[in-house]
Amino acid sequence: MSYTNNHRALLQVIMERGAVSTADARELIVKLFQQNESTQTYIHQINVKLEPLNMTIKLVTCELTGHKYWILISTLIDKTASFQNEFSPAQLELLRKILSEIITSDDGCAPSTACLNLCSSLDTQMSKADAEDFLAKMVEKKWFVKEHGKFYMGVRSIAELIPYFKASYSEEALKTCALCRQMVFHGERCICCHNVLHMLCFANCARVQNPPKCPSCNTIMSTDNINDFDAYNDHVLDFPEMSVETENSEKRTTNPTKKRKYSAK
Repeated sequence: MSYTNNHRALLQVIMERGAVSTADARELIVKLFQQNESTQTYIHQINVKLEPLNMTIKLVTCELTGHKYWILISTLIDKTASFQNEFSPAQLELLRKILSEIITSDDGCAPSTACLNLCSSLDTQMSKADAEDFLAKMVEKKWFVKEHGKFYMGVRSIAELIPYFKASYSEEALKTCALCRQMVFHGERCICCHNVLHMLCFANCARVQNPPKCPSCNTIMSTDNINDFDAYNDHVLDFPEMSVETENSEKRTTNPTKKRKYSAK
C-alpha cells in the first residue's frame, strides 16, 4: 500500500489532538481508507515516513483507565522536556510543580485543591481561575487525568516526559512496575515490600494467578482494586502484553461477567 493523503490526514488528526484513542483511530481509519487492515498497518506506514524526522507514533496506556492512545512523540532524548515551549512561564512552573506532586506522592496523584494552592508559590503570578482553565486544558489534551478531584499522570506525560523525569528525579523517587519494568506513577502497591504494579499489569496477572502474588516478595495481594478497575473500564485486558509502551496489539478481551458501561474514548 502506497503512502497517500489519507495517511497524512490520519497523522494530522493525531498531531492536532495530541492523543487519539484506539477506538477513535479505528473509526477514522475505516472512514479514510475503507479497508479492513489493522490500525498498526497504517501507523507503521506513517512511522516509516516519520523516522528521518526523529518522530514516531506510539501506543500508550492510561494508568488510571487502561484505555490506549496513539501519540506522536520525538525519538530524540530531550532531558529538558519538549513541553517547555508550549506554555507561559507561570503555566510551565505550575505544571512542573504538579508533576512533582504526583511523582513524590504515595498513590500517584495530586488533589486538585492542593494543585490550585500551588499558585501562591509560583515565581510568576497566576490566579486560581487562570490555573483552573489551564488545568482543564491539560486534562483535555491528555497531559493529566482528573478523577474524583485528583490529578493523575496523563498518557501524553507518560509518552513524552520520561527523559525529563529521569533527568530531574532520583531513581528512588521514580517507581518501576514490578511486572513490566516500565515506569509507573499510579498502580497497585504491595503491602509488604511496597513495590508498585500498573493496574493493567496486575489485572492481567490476576487472570492467570489466583490469588495473585507480588512478583517481588510473593505476598498475596488483594484484588479489591482490580474489581473497581474492571468496572470502570469495563473492557479490555490485553494479555500477555503488560508494558505501558506496548505497540504490537490492539486485541481486546471483554470480561464476560461485566456489563459494558463505558467506551474507550
